[in-house]
Amino acid sequence: AGTAIHLFRRAELETMAAHPTAEVLRAPLDAIVLRARVLAGDAEAGATTAALLGELLQPPAAAAADRADAALIALGALARVSGGAQLTPFGRRLARLPTSPAHARALLTAAALGCLSPVALTVAALEQGRASPFGRAAAAAAAKRELEPTSDHLALVRAAAAAAVGGGHEAVADTRALRETVRAAERLKSATLEAAGGGGAAADARREHMGAVRACLLSGC
Repeated sequence: AGTAIHLFRRAELETMAAHPTAEVLRAPLDAIVLRARVLAGDAEAGATTAALLGELLQPPAAAAADRADAALIALGALARVSGGAQLTPFGRRLARLPTSPAHARALLTAAALGCLSPVALTVAALEQGRASPFGRAAAAAAAKRELEPTSDHLALVRAAAAAAVGGGHEAVADTRALRETVRAAERLKSATLEAAGGGGAAADARREHMGAVRACLLSGC
């Protein structure tokens, strides 16, 4: 325990809000709605999201709740029923993954199509929000284009594959960041296989098929 002292100019202090804005009012509601419906159990079936979140101290606007519902319905996580919506079995699986619902769909799709490892690597990089492990120098950019000219995501996949066999690649300037992303991807793989009810080797049977990887990324990233 200790004392934290923050210094501000008076002009800045006078423009500050008395309290931080609640997360439910500033963040996308998709993941919040998905988890709220799981926690609500049978009570969520047929309820509107606005009603479900209406008991919060600072409930979101009805328009924001409607947008979250529309996004989750598009993902297949919710189904419309008379007067409201309810979780689908697929939505319950999405809720078990520690990512945004869209990224969770990409992961579960990848497990079904047999290309989980490369998709998990890409999702891990996106969820971490880290700077690219590729350098900013012109030479690194050129080397990255040689790896994969069509996509930075797929370039990352190819760089990680090269590193896994000990070769590495000259386009990777930050090997530590790449290793941390790979470790995060392994955790996502484990969570995905658990949510999918298994899969094992079949979940990576087509890991070299870049067309399948692209399809999964387009489904949720």
